[in-house]
Amino acid sequence: MVGTTFTSRTPLSMRMRAYPRVITLRNDCGWGYKRIAKKVELPASTVHNWLQGRDTSTGSCSRPNLVLSPSLSYLAVAFVGDGGLIRSSSYHYEIRLAVKDLDFAKNFGSCISVVLGRNKLPRLNEIGFYVIRIWSRLLSDYLANRREVQQLAEAYPAEFIRGFADAEGSAVGSVDRNGVFASSVVMVNTDRELLDFVGHLLLSHYGIASTLTQEKRTHRMWGKLPCYYLTIRRHMDQRRFVESIGFGMARKQERLKIAVSLLGLRPRRAGVEWRKMFRKSGHRWIRRKPFGERVGAPGGTFSE
Repeated sequence: MVGTTFTSRTPLSMRMRAYPRVITLRNDCGWGYKRIAKKVELPASTVHNWLQGRDTSTGSCSRPNLVLSPSLSYLAVAFVGDGGLIRSSSYHYEIRLAVKDLDFAKNFGSCISVVLGRNKLPRLNEIGFYVIRIWSRLLSDYLANRREVQQLAEAYPAEFIRGFADAEGSAVGSVDRNGVFASSVVMVNTDRELLDFVGHLLLSHYGIASTLTQEKRTHRMWGKLPCYYLTIRRHMDQRRFVESIGFGMARKQERLKIAVSLLGLRPRRAGVEWRKMFRKSGHRWIRRKPFGERVGAPGGTFSE
């Protein structure tokens, strides 16, 4: 490590490589902390604290529980979808989530609490977003490693897909000019490789088929980046999705359950029932108030 100067700005990976060497020189060679510090070109105070057990190579970094778990799987892909990573000049790594949906923010915060071992509640900012901010170099590095995240997803695919669906997906129901009802589950992102991977998980673990398409025109949400859609269209696949995975957000899950419940009806009858519960506003279908429901409860069954 000749020529390397260790300071508070030293990359974490370099400190972690130096730590076992310091311990080896003490245990195997019997060196004192000053001699070790000179050998590895670390401040004597740093080596002294390490040998006394007052500090470790991670310093003040938050040490997350990175054992594969459902919470870590949901967190990883939700971060990929709606989260942000901010690196400051002083090597502070901030993970930030800012979303409009309180339900999603609470789910994200709950997973953070499990992984970091401390409660993290969303706060409403001045422009109406629910924000969660944490600082953890180790967790940031983990989330940035696509290979690690893919291994996590294979271990806990339902939570991974659910997290992505909460961040980037929606249950789509509509009635055309002829009164025919149609529904689908759609997930949107600019990362085609990520969508391909989610499609692979759906098919390999749950037998759910999906299609991946690129929008022909530039999507206003993503600027000039190409926008891709992963869509679950077949009725049997939508049923498998709601039964095996579903959304973690109550609002999206309710909408999906209603849509799936209508799939057993004739298309025009389903369109009538959908209009009783949703009204069209522009290109969107808005949920009516509960008194507008005349058939069944959310997620219930409908019969001819």
